[in-house]
Amino acid sequence: VPAGDYTLDVRGDTDGNDGDVAASFDVTVEGGSAYSAFAVGYLTPDDEPTDAGFDLVVAQDA
Repeated sequence: VPAGDYTLDVRGDTDGNDGDVAASFDVTVEGGSAYSAFAVGYLTPDDEPTDAGFDLVVAQDA
């Protein structure tokens, strides 16, 4: 994609890849670079074995 600001939606897994949006994140990417994004943590940390909240980790690939 061209350099710029984007909104990434994280969705629940479905056969049609059309699950409900669980969270949205605004990211900025540079042109000429490759990135990987990882959804981490729990959407409902109070109900899970750890209190790791949900987040998106974006890493620029080497």
